[in-house]
Amino acid sequence: MEREGEYYRLKLPEDRFLDFERFEELMRKADLEDGLSAFKTLRQALDLYKGPLFGDDPYGEWAEAERSYLQDRALAGLLRLGELAEALGYLEVAKEAYARALKLEPFLEEAQRRLSFLKG
Repeated sequence: MEREGEYYRLKLPEDRFLDFERFEELMRKADLEDGLSAFKTLRQALDLYKGPLFGDDPYGEWAEAERSYLQDRALAGLLRLGELAEALGYLEVAKEAYARALKLEPFLEEAQRRLSFLKG
């Protein structure tokens, strides 16, 4: 913690690891990739996403914008992962991606439609 005038600021070490920073780094990398490379990078990124940022903080309104942004990125990543998995023939991975997207956003029509199709 550092004090700046009337305010305090959290100063983190340079070699810190924050899962949400690494998640976003990997998502940006996947945005630039295609096929199997994008598939692998998305899996790495989405393994880091464990739910809403500071979701266990009942007074975490201050993080709402970032929380919403990260969830939107995760949803988009899960849909893309599902599409890539289907194209690559990894149908179980595709089902898992769509099901996970629906846990985050139960009325996501694209995920509902794709999961229904895959389940036959």
